[in-house]
This record gives sequence, structure tokens and C-alpha cells, in this order.
Amino acid sequence: MAQTQGTRRKVCYYYDGDVGNYYYGQGHPMKPHRIRMTHNLLLNYGLYRKMEIYRPHKANAEEMTKYHSDDYIKFLRSIRPDNMSEYSKQMQRFNVGEDCPVFDGLFEFCQLSTGGSVGRVEGGGKKGGAKHIDWSSPMCIPPGAMDQNCNPNTYP
Repeated sequence: MAQTQGTRRKVCYYYDGDVGNYYYGQGHPMKPHRIRMTHNLLLNYGLYRKMEIYRPHKANAEEMTKYHSDDYIKFLRSIRPDNMSEYSKQMQRFNVGEDCPVFDGLFEFCQLSTGGSVGRVEGGGKKGGAKHIDWSSPMCIPPGAMDQNCNPNTYP
């Protein structure tokens, strides 16, 4: 759909400041604190005035199982850096490891990331023609972890 001169697309921006508190580990290219830095740029340049800003909720396990298997969500809830050796088979199955590391607060981080995605799909995504920005979503999903029955076009 072509935009006519003088019309602007609505921009929906999703941000939770807590997402910048997580750390993937030394040497890993993903740095969640950069999301906080980007947000500060939006504030300092006044770009937030041109957006609808939403603070995503923390997705609960039930919401997460709409897009992932129960086994994967149970795994995310259980694994921690100090018990990884107990989950070696699941880590391989879900492609978790060096590229998608286990870190302190992994499940909570995934809840924040998924909450923004769910909000976009179930709420904000209904704003026809709107552009959606959510830097943190989905930062915690390794390749192959999505449920096979999930439609990738609606995946958060």
C-alpha cells in the first residue's frame, strides 16, 4: 500500500529496561545492554515523541507454549549455568550452547523477549499498517527450538 504525501505510518515501540541487565557471557556478540543504549538514543533525540511506546509484559509459560513445545519451556525454566551438565542431551536437542548460551536469568530474559513478541502479535500487531520495533525479540531462541507446528509468519 503506497503512502500518500502527508500521511505517516504509526510506529509501535516495545521496550523493557530490564532486558539490558542480562549478559550472554564474555566474547559473545549479543549484548543486551546495547538495547538500553539504543533506547537512550531514542530518548535523547526525542524520537519517542513520534512513537507509541509499550512496555511488554513478562510472558508466562502458558503463553510461551503457544509457540514452543512444553519440553523446551520446561528446559528453559530448569537450566542454569551451574547445572548444565545435567542437561547435555536437551542442550543438543534445542541447539543451546556456545552460540545460544545458558546464562543467569535465561528464563526471565526469554519471558521479557517473548512478552514483546506476544504483545505485537496479539495486541499491537492489530494496528493496521503500523511499524513495530522490538530490539529484544526474539533474542533467546536458538535455531530449531520453535515448535514444528508453529506458523513462522505469526511467530513472535
